[in-house]
Amino acid sequence: MYSHDNSFIVSCSTDATVKIWNAQTGVLMKSLEGHTDILWRTAISFDDKFILSASEDKTVKLWSVLSGECVKTFVLNSIVYSVDYSKNGAEFAIGCADGTMQIFNTKSDKAIKVLSTPKPIHCVKYSEDGTLIAFAGKDPVVKLFEVKTGKIVKEFAGLSNTVKRMHFKNGNMYAKDKSLRIRGWNIQSGAEIDSKEISKDIFGVFNNTMTNEVIRFESCIKCSSCETKKMIWVAGQYTLQLVGCSIKNVQNLSDDNLKLFQQYIQ
Repeated sequence: MYSHDNSFIVSCSTDATVKIWNAQTGVLMKSLEGHTDILWRTAISFDDKFILSASEDKTVKLWSVLSGECVKTFVLNSIVYSVDYSKNGAEFAIGCADGTMQIFNTKSDKAIKVLSTPKPIHCVKYSEDGTLIAFAGKDPVVKLFEVKTGKIVKEFAGLSNTVKRMHFKNGNMYAKDKSLRIRGWNIQSGAEIDSKEISKDIFGVFNNTMTNEVIRFESCIKCSSCETKKMIWVAGQYTLQLVGCSIKNVQNLSDDNLKLFQQYIQ
C-alpha cells in the first residue's frame, strides 16, 4: 500500500517481513523483521510515521518508518487477518480468526473495545471520517460498527463468500469477495449502487491523494519464471512495475480490470 504522501510503498509477505519501497524508483529502503509467521495485512498512520502489521503469529507490531524498529508488539489469542489505522492515529482496529473485531489504543496493551462474531473476520476498514468501522470475512455480510456507540448500525448483504477487501469513497463503500465479485452501497441509504465481477484478483484500490488523478492498484501475481507470488503496482499511465523480482515475464493486469475500477476512485 502507498503512504499518504505517495513517497513510499509498504508490502508484507509470507516470509514474515514488512518491506518499505521507494515509490518513485522501486528500490527497497527497509526490511522490517520480527514476526515469526505469515503477514496478512499492513496499515500506515495518516502522518506516515508508523506502520502496523497483522500476522499469523497472533501479534500486531507497530513499526517506526524512520528507524525501521519495532516500537510495540500487541499479543493476541488468535491469528490476526486484518488491521487498519484510525484517522486520528491513536487507535487501530483488527479482525481476527476467532471472529473478534477489536479496537486498540496504540499506547495500551489491551483492547479498548471487543466485538465477538461467530466467524473469522478477514477485513476491517475505517470510514473516511473515522466514525465507522466496516468489517466482514467468512460471513459475507458487511457490517458497519459505530465507534462512538459501540453498536452495529448497518448491514450490507449481497456478496457470496469470504470478503477480502473493502474501500470507502465519497459516502459509498465497496467490498470484494473471494469469488471476485464487487458490490457497492451508499452508506446513508444502504441502497446498492453497483455490482461487478472481475476476471483477476485485485487486492486493493487506491487513488493518488496528491493529484487525485493517478490510479493505483495492488495485486498478487505469479512470476512465470520463479513461480512465486510477487507484489506489483500499476501507476500513472498503467505502467506495470514488479517489486522484489527482476523477472520481466509476468502476467499483466487486463485493460478491462483497470477500466473497471476507474469509476470508483475518480
